[in-house]
Amino acid sequence: MISSIFVLGIMRNRLIVVAKLAISVSVIFTLGKRLDFDQILLSLHQADIFLFLVSTGLAILAVPVVGERWRLLAEMFLFKISIAVATRATFTGLFIGQVLPGGIGADVVRGWMVWNSGLRNQLVIASLVADRIVSLCAVVLMIMISAPLLIPLLPQKIVYSIQLILVAITIVAFIVFFTFRKLRLDKFRKVFRWLIHKMSIEGVKLSNRIIFYALILAILGHTLMILSAYFLSLAIGINSSFWMWLVIMPIVVLVTAIPISINGWGIREYMMIHLWGLFGLIESKSFLISICVGLVAILSSLPGLWFWFKKKQYILVD
Repeated sequence: MISSIFVLGIMRNRLIVVAKLAISVSVIFTLGKRLDFDQILLSLHQADIFLFLVSTGLAILAVPVVGERWRLLAEMFLFKISIAVATRATFTGLFIGQVLPGGIGADVVRGWMVWNSGLRNQLVIASLVADRIVSLCAVVLMIMISAPLLIPLLPQKIVYSIQLILVAITIVAFIVFFTFRKLRLDKFRKVFRWLIHKMSIEGVKLSNRIIFYALILAILGHTLMILSAYFLSLAIGINSSFWMWLVIMPIVVLVTAIPISINGWGIREYMMIHLWGLFGLIESKSFLISICVGLVAILSSLPGLWFWFKKKQYILVD
């Protein structure tokens, strides 16, 4: 019985990976049929290597920021890791997530890198979930701030829908705020304590200070990745402003976070082509910059290969 469940689980995971791969390949193939590959090859031939290296360096620099964000949240969940350990685990998770897409997630690997040193798995899982939530909240916040810059470029029907959504979000936010204020967060804290009890991680307490700093680090990390994409666009001859990237990239990041493709491949290209089309960028260059963003993500994760082979030597928990 147990072996049958195990086999079914493996088959299900493989089917999910195949489905994601099919989506990525089909979307990229469909987009590729209508592109000017002569223009793409010309842009690659004229690419500025120095700016490409700057882009890669910024993407690498974002990893310690993510590691520090996780380290902070880990404190809230009653275990301490150094910034070096968190960064090495994050690099390794990113690398394994790139080379084994769909099989082993980046969060699973970086969690294992720390848990393998003797920490309780409930604490590690809780910290990773909190880290992912904070990261997504930062993206949503960046989208809400930049939305007014994008709205004038959209068709009127879409603008009307966005305005309704923003009004609804604002109303819900006010209702939640005043409800919590009225209840003085008592019921929320009871629910939180109930969840903590169910996860067997009693003693954990919400820290507004830690959550605030983690959110700031999340915004900084995303901004570094946006800067990386901006310098990458300059490297391949795309004349754009950093403010355009601040508008577009958070939306792309949020959409590609939906796990329906292999590491966002295909979905990212689709979104980049359509969003950059609002700014008048031709599809070939939008497609090229999207592919290059994915390649830089792979290159910037390469230090994780070293840390993976040296994991027994480097995994040290304070």
